[in-house]
Amino acid sequence: MRVEHGKIREYAEAIRDDNPLYRDEEAARHSPFGGIIAPPTFARNFWWEGTAVQDDLGFDPRYRIHGEQEFEYFQPIRAGEVLTGQFRIVDMYEKAGKRGGKMRFAVIETTYTNAKGETVLVGRRTLIETEPPPGDGPPKPPPAIPRLTAAEAKEGLESPPLPVGPVTRTDFVRFAGASGDMNPNHHDEIYAIRSSNDRVFAMGMLQAGYLGHLLTDWLGDGALRRLRVRFAARVYPGDVLTCRARITKVTRDRSGTQVACDAWVENQDGHKVIQGSAEAILR
Repeated sequence: MRVEHGKIREYAEAIRDDNPLYRDEEAARHSPFGGIIAPPTFARNFWWEGTAVQDDLGFDPRYRIHGEQEFEYFQPIRAGEVLTGQFRIVDMYEKAGKRGGKMRFAVIETTYTNAKGETVLVGRRTLIETEPPPGDGPPKPPPAIPRLTAAEAKEGLESPPLPVGPVTRTDFVRFAGASGDMNPNHHDEIYAIRSSNDRVFAMGMLQAGYLGHLLTDWLGDGALRRLRVRFAARVYPGDVLTCRARITKVTRDRSGTQVACDAWVENQDGHKVIQGSAEAILR
């Protein structure tokens, strides 16, 4: 994984740390480190590289919590370097929960080395899975969208629906982190209400992302040539969305089969929250 300068700056801003070594290249260049370095807990960003380890444990992510963390430092983490993480499970055990039920614990150790093979950091984290409520099964995976072939394309043909939701505040927060859209109307309930909103609401580009998911699955990776969306209504926590598309025009020539589509996202009441159009080339 490559350590990105922009991500270091973003992380420093999130923890309200104005240390110039995390953001000011000129100041960092004249420091003993010779460049931008990362805050002590920045390795939190690397954990997603190891989600397969968590999945192998069989822990349900809905009931998985982070119980303890330890870092052992050998070198500073530097912007621009490439680190390799080696994961291993060093301990697993169970305990009775204070509020009833069993709790499963797993201690995961990760050693990060640089391109020279030198150890930079060792992290040890303790994951805890609490016992789920009775009768609560695993979440259902999203339905597979069959790929449209050039021969199948015709005017009026509708895509299979892609259901999404119910959407949650966590979805909004994850998208805020991924996109950099930190408008508090999307995650701060009190701020949103004081700003004359009913409650927090989703970013329009989150629903646009869902629509892009449908179009890519249906029309093919790299097939899109144009996507345009208009945000027609707000999406709130608990809304269940459905992404849809319909072919409005088909043109066949030497470059392939070109299709134009109407595309939209609607909520559980059938109201369109996004209206859009797309163009693609099917090969």
